[in-house]
Amino acid sequence: MLSRSRQLKFVRRQVLGNHFGAFKKIWHRKLNTKSFFVNHEHKSHKDTRSESIFSNYQKVGLVSTITLASAILLFTQTTPLLKNDSVITRNAKIIIIQDDDDEEDDDTLEEDDSSDPKDFAAKDEIRRQKAIVNKPPLNTIFNINDFEYVAQQILPLQFKGYFATGSEDEVTLRENHYAYGRIFFKPRCLVDVADVSLSVSPFGGDSADSKWNFDAPFYITAFAGARGAHEDAELNLIRAAKKHNVAYMIPSMSSFPIDEVIEAGKSDDGLHHHASYLQMYLSTKQELDNFPDYLKKLQVKHDSIKAVFVTVDLPVLGNREKNFKYMALADPSSVDEPVDWTIDQKENPPLTWDDIVKFKNATKIPICVKGLQCKEDVAKAIELGLDGCVISNHGGRQLDYSRAPVEVLAETQKYLKEKNISLVKPGTNKQFEIFIDGGVKRGSDVIKALCLGASGVGLEI
Repeated sequence: MLSRSRQLKFVRRQVLGNHFGAFKKIWHRKLNTKSFFVNHEHKSHKDTRSESIFSNYQKVGLVSTITLASAILLFTQTTPLLKNDSVITRNAKIIIIQDDDDEEDDDTLEEDDSSDPKDFAAKDEIRRQKAIVNKPPLNTIFNINDFEYVAQQILPLQFKGYFATGSEDEVTLRENHYAYGRIFFKPRCLVDVADVSLSVSPFGGDSADSKWNFDAPFYITAFAGARGAHEDAELNLIRAAKKHNVAYMIPSMSSFPIDEVIEAGKSDDGLHHHASYLQMYLSTKQELDNFPDYLKKLQVKHDSIKAVFVTVDLPVLGNREKNFKYMALADPSSVDEPVDWTIDQKENPPLTWDDIVKFKNATKIPICVKGLQCKEDVAKAIELGLDGCVISNHGGRQLDYSRAPVEVLAETQKYLKEKNISLVKPGTNKQFEIFIDGGVKRGSDVIKALCLGASGVGLEI
């Protein structure tokens, strides 16, 4: 049997050894899968803006970087936790994301390992504080991979595991991004792009009412546990969304009361609040039964909530093995015995299409479902008169080997066209909105999703 020290080294190598191999350079993979070719003239049921979308490629990248800069760099724990007067030297700061082949660099950490988990936790905290001091400046960060690399160095172990890992073998987590590497542009030249706009008005927003328009076709998607990265958590995110006028999806498992998050998005003149989406989990039978009444109250109390997204892909929590390893590594009381990390998990109440229809009939707020993963379910949502959906596999954190959302999106648009299913809602000028999230790392990924017919693209930050 391995000694306790050797066991700890084994777990650390699995968890700490170049964890971002999940995001290794796409050209290191042998891509034998059939590629999708995106024609800028591709017009789904809604998209007639393809020429201007493609020509504005660089602008999307710039706007997304600015927004993420406000939202994420605030998301680093800057309060020193060292209790002594240790001096931490500020070194030159630059981001270099290494390839998986450089695993031997991790041995420098393991050479001085102690068999005592408490000693390891103390040493890792010293390393983390050094990383905070030497956090690179914003002008060296250009895409979400860069932000993830910085977060990998700065976040405490337990939160790093929660934010960055997927379920089981993490195949879906990796494939979410790799799928974008199999999509290529088919640009057309000599198109007049003198007048180009990235602004969007989801759910039939009136272009004359600026508070319902957004300046970019991407949004900050909902995720729980934000306070593990920064004490202001969702308050920071909605402030960044307001500053750059992009949508923010407020999570139901927010670190702050939802009312407080909405209040943080109040305009400078105090006349209105930033338009937002609201994501909801229904984790108990009581919440499920009371949700129609909750929607009625929400409609009266918060007119800034532009749509409600009900998460439907979480009947039970996914098997997030790597996160469990992080939890064990970060726990000084870890014992040398098998532990069932799922023992305290509970199943959510069954949620069906009939429930979603009840929610739809209870309010005038647009009701969407988040977590659809096949074309048939998207068609079902349209048939039932819902207002939109998010094609998503929960960031690869639920069912491993779920397909990449961007490929499901392409398949869905083709299916709807073949079945002659219109996105425009009967008797209105509004349409069913198809959003997408998962695997988006830079502006070109956003453009690819838009060319394939997405209404908006969620950024997981």
